[in-house]
Amino acid sequence: MNKWQIRSVFQITKYFSAALIIISLQGCELSDRDLLAPIAGREEPIEAEITKWFNDHKAAVALNYDHGYPTTTSYARDALALLKKHNAVMDYDIVTHSLMQSDSMKSFILNEIIPSGMGVFGHGHKHDNHDDKSYDDAYASFKQCYDDMVTLGIKPVSYAYPGGWGYHLSTRKALKDAGFLNGRKFEQLDISNPFIMPDEKLEPRDWYALPTLIMQSEDYDGCIVCVNNAEELAEYLDRAIEKTAWLILTYHFIGDLNNYGFYYLPEFERDLIAVKSRDIWNDKMDNITLYAYERKGAQIEAVKIFDENDRVEKIEIKIDDGLPNDIFDQPLTVKFELPEEWGMKKLKVKSPINSEFYINPIEKSVLINILPNEVVYTIEPNL
Repeated sequence: MNKWQIRSVFQITKYFSAALIIISLQGCELSDRDLLAPIAGREEPIEAEITKWFNDHKAAVALNYDHGYPTTTSYARDALALLKKHNAVMDYDIVTHSLMQSDSMKSFILNEIIPSGMGVFGHGHKHDNHDDKSYDDAYASFKQCYDDMVTLGIKPVSYAYPGGWGYHLSTRKALKDAGFLNGRKFEQLDISNPFIMPDEKLEPRDWYALPTLIMQSEDYDGCIVCVNNAEELAEYLDRAIEKTAWLILTYHFIGDLNNYGFYYLPEFERDLIAVKSRDIWNDKMDNITLYAYERKGAQIEAVKIFDENDRVEKIEIKIDDGLPNDIFDQPLTVKFELPEEWGMKKLKVKSPINSEFYINPIEKSVLINILPNEVVYTIEPNL
């Protein structure tokens, strides 16, 4: 067979194949529209991020009330009244040996403080210097405090070393091994750098050596390594916002001018106003701690799902932080852009573990708070 014969056979084969294709398409009666029709249920990934702080606030602040032995005195109630007035949150310490022996103190914590939305943190089984103890003795003390909190129905997360004594690495290890997730210390140098997780940091330098600002009136002892009033505090709050950092503010006796490290009650109210008037997440130390732990290792999956008209029907989001869900139960804030066709409609959110709830878009973005527990949240316009 010469080259002309080969070319003829090739052309005949080509035309015959094309004819078969045309006949097949005509038999199926497929139009161009049919061939290009969208597939319902088609998925595309979307860009979604977990914001550094809850509700995309620019900084975080935890207020600690640390005087070792919370009581039902009028001073404690005066401070609590101001917290409620300004919708602020504060953590109260508990020294469990004292607490377990006092019905009035237990009632104050369990029936007034916690139901008011305030937090509670461990402050020792006894108010001891744990740096003076061996690892075993420090561990036993921390573990007793932890177990007492569980007995009281309080989830142990946060801890503050009595007297701020948490300098030794063995002390910090004992606290960690006892089950607490953080430890707040105090040293004079904290005043120069109290900022936790500044800028792009995902976690503190040391979870068991958290710095704090001591809030103490200058009239008590002229303390120069303390924050003495709301005006001084404002400077730290503004710097925290610049650094997107977390601050812990520690108070001792608020309004009680006869006790250690007192702070004037009117000045405390000015502090609350300074915090609440800024773009700051004020919450329990527990919640801020859990948020940071969860966010650090979180993996987020977010997709938009199309309908048969090739419009976005819904968005599905799931977060897995790889942590035990019974402990790490703080919702994370997810931010994503709205599909254009949804406009600014209110959004309906559904998940297997929550009843339906609704959120409003912010300009073209959406903020949604969801648990990082591998559950799919479905978001769709509320038609």
